[in-house]
Amino acid sequence: MSVEIWFPVVTLVIGFILNSIFAHFTESNRWKRERKARLADFEGETVLELQNVVNELVRSMFRILVSDLRDIDNCRELGWGSGSIDPDLNDNVAADVRRARLLISRVSDVEVRELAEKILECYGLIVSAQTFVEADAATNRAATLAPQFLEISGRYFRQLTG
Repeated sequence: MSVEIWFPVVTLVIGFILNSIFAHFTESNRWKRERKARLADFEGETVLELQNVVNELVRSMFRILVSDLRDIDNCRELGWGSGSIDPDLNDNVAADVRRARLLISRVSDVEVRELAEKILECYGLIVSAQTFVEADAATNRAATLAPQFLEISGRYFRQLTG
């Protein structure tokens, strides 16, 4: 067999193989970039939703505090925490806490997670408070942490979205 016959065939096969290898690496890199972009979009949406849930939770903490104060006669007789909290508010807060925990687990930024957890801890302190002073302190702490949380989570969101 002469070189004139096999040389073009061999170069064609080698060219095809090399082209397939380069195409594979190019597609693999493109797929990785697209996956990373999708994950960043997902996490960005999660952070925005977490901001809304935490904000609503802090507002609900104030509603719980005020609802107990409205029933001040029961508070004086039976002690703090004996007031009547609207069942819808109670259900909404429980749903917000569950939703916040789920969203926190999806966020990879440690600082955002820690601040959100601290705000959730404040809710636990309000619910278990024995006195108005304890509940008020926990509510004020949540109100102090909320702007910090919004700032840090907003910065993280901007970092994700470029």
